[in-house]
Amino acid sequence: MSSCTTEDREKVPGTQIARSRASRARALVLVLVHVAIAAHIAHWYYTGETLTPLEPSEAMEYSKHSVVNAGLVFFLAGTLLTAIFGRFFCGWACHIVALQDLCRAMLLKVGIRPKPLRSRALLFVPAVAFVYMFLWPVAYRLWIGDDFSQGRTEWTTSGFWDTFPPWPIALLTFAVCGFVIVYFLGAKGFCTYACPYGALFGLVDKVAPGRIRVTDACEGCGHCTATCSSNVQVAAEVRDYGQVIDSGCMKCMDCVSVCPKDALYFGFGKVAKAPREDRPAHAKTASIPAGKLSRWRELSGREELLLVFFFTAAFFTFRGLYGAVPFLLALGLASTLAFLGLLCVRLLTQESVRMQASALKTAGALTSSGRTFLCCSALFGLFWVHSAMVQLREGQAEASFEATQAMREAWRPQSAPLSRRDSVLLEQMEADASFLEAWALVPSANNARRLAWAALLRGDVEGYERELRSAISREPLRIDSRKDLAEFLLYQKGEPAKAEAALRAGIEEAGERAELLYMLGVLRAMANDPESAVALFERTLAADSRSLQARENLAGMLCQLGRLEEGAAQYELALAERDDPGTRLLLASALLALERFEEAKEQAALAAEGAPLDPAPWELMAECARRAGEEAEAARLRREAEVRRG
Repeated sequence: MSSCTTEDREKVPGTQIARSRASRARALVLVLVHVAIAAHIAHWYYTGETLTPLEPSEAMEYSKHSVVNAGLVFFLAGTLLTAIFGRFFCGWACHIVALQDLCRAMLLKVGIRPKPLRSRALLFVPAVAFVYMFLWPVAYRLWIGDDFSQGRTEWTTSGFWDTFPPWPIALLTFAVCGFVIVYFLGAKGFCTYACPYGALFGLVDKVAPGRIRVTDACEGCGHCTATCSSNVQVAAEVRDYGQVIDSGCMKCMDCVSVCPKDALYFGFGKVAKAPREDRPAHAKTASIPAGKLSRWRELSGREELLLVFFFTAAFFTFRGLYGAVPFLLALGLASTLAFLGLLCVRLLTQESVRMQASALKTAGALTSSGRTFLCCSALFGLFWVHSAMVQLREGQAEASFEATQAMREAWRPQSAPLSRRDSVLLEQMEADASFLEAWALVPSANNARRLAWAALLRGDVEGYERELRSAISREPLRIDSRKDLAEFLLYQKGEPAKAEAALRAGIEEAGERAELLYMLGVLRAMANDPESAVALFERTLAADSRSLQARENLAGMLCQLGRLEEGAAQYELALAERDDPGTRLLLASALLALERFEEAKEQAALAAEGAPLDPAPWELMAECARRAGEEAEAARLRREAEVRRG
């Protein structure tokens, strides 16, 4: 039973509904959750490395790359606990839920009780988002025959913020998904129509034995429903089913706290599948259906289709717009804009229209609020159309750029003139990129990079360098333009000192990025500075432990410095990631230099299996046999090498 007694409750002035004490406890817990998040970020900021983010979206790394991290464990633990206790995690630990509840409380303070949108069609959005984020990558990997056995763990990271958007976009996400969506779609609007994690938690909640239950003391006063911040029909569900069956219930415990008869409690038992036979005496109506798809009938089929249309148009317009709008923000925006689009249609077709507490149209006449709403909608509609044009042209520009890949890879200072087909491709890429330069509201580093390549393919070397530097100035933290510039200075202009300066500037501005560190290490190796190269390759691996090129180059540099044991160990680590005959041969060479002849011969034999026509492994095995004093075996192996040579 609840620990809150009638005497514990404080009355809300002017009402007969008690103020929930559970909401105070939950607010404290949610504040502590945010303090923990801040402490996690601070630990990374001051130490440079910390536990991988405790965020369900991090579980995508397992779907995409078989990486087990703290986020995956956190998500699985939350799912398991939900299967037992119900959606406590959502109600008591989710930062987006905290923001939505804060917005609802602020609106209630000014006399606005956000009315929920009850759309059956948009209910499927979270499930589709979950499939896209977590199941589609697995299906794709199965389709291409990816190896799922090559998994690894990543418990710590130095790039804590790499998978999160920049601070301004993160704050915008919180504003839209935590506040704006509540005003337009009702309390828990993001949870209902956008949250991909909630889709899984809601499904698992259906089998959870822990849920809000009722005793015979219930008189059906409805205080529980009036208090619920998750839009659950608590009074009707406990009346008809003896428990709350709505998977939207986040176990906030507000309903338990405000019940004047202490009739509600959180407990364990069977999950109700059908209405109870012993419905209480205060039940005067038919039982409500178990699912939202059966209950929610406020919107017509036409309106549901309009919501789907506006949602789809908004999502594909704004997702990734200017390279800034992330997936979850796009979902929140699309859900909100779908409702606003429907509201505009209603204003044009219905006699009376309301939005929350405001009358927009009365008896066929627009109110001042309605005229303001339509003007704002028209202005935003222009922005929407403009953004759609930019997105469309961005897609065309990227497709054009990809189509020129062969031209870019084949380019040399003395390249032959372009063919007619290549000229057409180049003209298309330039046209798309020029359109974006003229019309896009935010200058794009991607677009400057396209213009740079267009200049280079036309023979304008100076234009190429100028546009690359423009791309770098637009997005200093991006590294593809910095790599292009360094490669251009090194390989095309023959200016290694300038290339190194460009790389060092990139590392100073963008941080310890693996690609920049690796290329700088290659430059130092080319300059015959193995000590510096070793240090840079080690820094590369600290930034990205999966960089096989860095590991193999590190191994080579260590061997060059005479640190053979360390070099052999690095080759072995590289082979654990990818079995490559060339790497095995290098390992065998290191082992031979260490006079570990049997091990060297074994590795060379494995290299020969992987590259049966290559004479080098046989020559190395022959050398191992010779130095071990096995002259006959050495002669036989040399003959095998001659056969493959010739």
